[in-house]
Amino acid sequence: MSDTIRCDVDDMQSELMQLLKDYGDQATKAINLAVEDEANDLRKRIRQEAGSGWQIDKQVRAMGVQCTIYNGSVPGLVHLLEKGHRVVAYKKNRGQAPAFAHVGPSTQNLDSELEEKIQKNLDLLS
Repeated sequence: MSDTIRCDVDDMQSELMQLLKDYGDQATKAINLAVEDEANDLRKRIRQEAGSGWQIDKQVRAMGVQCTIYNGSVPGLVHLLEKGHRVVAYKKNRGQAPAFAHVGPSTQNLDSELEEKIQKNLDLLS
């Protein structure tokens, strides 16, 4: 993008709107790249803590990309282990299984790491 734009006063509004649209498109791309990169990094961290079977579901939305990380091999087990659950045997409550936080610790710094990646990508646009 050039630093200087010359236009007639009559065309100034359309030129300004085009500049804003171009920047918005570039910013959206920068944010989407940061989200995808952070999703890949998070999946690697979760695999180190919780083993294999972790996959990324990427959905392209109108305003950007959304990535969901999930365990494709045993999806229901993750929630039971992470949060704990009742133990029932022979139709009697036998107590509570303790929670085993194995995914949560990997996501603790997710917000700040994603923010840093987005800021870095946006700084490259300037």
